[in-house]
Formats: sequence, structure tokens, C-alpha cells
Amino acid sequence: MQKIHLGRVTGAVRSECAHAAGSHRLARCPRLRDGGRVSTRYFDRGDIVRVSFNPVIGRELQGEKRPALVLSTRAFNALGTALVAPITQGGNLARFMGFAVPMMGAGTQTQGVVLVNAVRTLDLQGRGATKIETAPAMVMEDVLARLRAIID
Repeated sequence: MQKIHLGRVTGAVRSECAHAAGSHRLARCPRLRDGGRVSTRYFDRGDIVRVSFNPVIGRELQGEKRPALVLSTRAFNALGTALVAPITQGGNLARFMGFAVPMMGAGTQTQGVVLVNAVRTLDLQGRGATKIETAPAMVMEDVLARLRAIID
């Protein structure tokens, strides 16, 4: 079983703030910290986060702040957005159609169903997302299998 956790990614920056050649310019570059290195928190695949899905249009899932399961890898998330699936207490149609993965009995404080048919790409940092907990590996495997069935 793979352990998934929230961590820090630190590495040399080449593309961002390339203009910051001298130390006086380096201090003005908003993305650079710790002597020319980026230090930012990214979410990992399997993290359950609380995030706002607003604004929404049409049949998209409504809700100011709700739990969501991070589906994308840390490497993708480091690009600035993450692929997430909302978690809801409703989702009757998704349950009927086989697009919902239940969280009940998974040993998490977050309950409801993961709506695999409602995935979105969101800027989690821009939306002020916070980590709640980590989903068990069996839930992640089920979610990713159902997502593959949708896109294959």
C-alpha cells in the first residue's frame, strides 16, 4: 500500500523569474524563496481537500465549499491546477449509472460518494483548498478504474 501525504516540493527554478540575475532582483521575484528556490505546498493524488467549486454553470455540481478527491499526480499539480472529483452526500443518478464510488466503510471521516463523472481541473491554491485527510488506496483504485472506463 502506497502512503500518500501532503509535502513540500523544492527545486531550482529556471523558467520562472529568469530575469532575476542578481540577488537584489531575486528578492523581488514573487515565486522565489529560500535563496533562489521555490518552496510551495502541492497536493498529492489521494488527498481529500475542501475546496470551492463556484462559479458553476448548468448541471455542474453546486456548492460553496465541499470535499473533493485529488486524482492527478503531484507532478501535474505542480503545474498550477489539479484534477479533482467532488464528494457529495447526494449523487443518486451517478450511483445508478455506476459513476459513484462510496466512501462509507472506507475508514475516513469524509463520507458520501466520489462523483467520477463530475471531475474538474481546479487551481487548488487559488481557491484556498485545505487538506482534510487521505483516501485509502482501495478507494483510489476504484475511482481511477471508473475514470478509465469513462475515457477509454
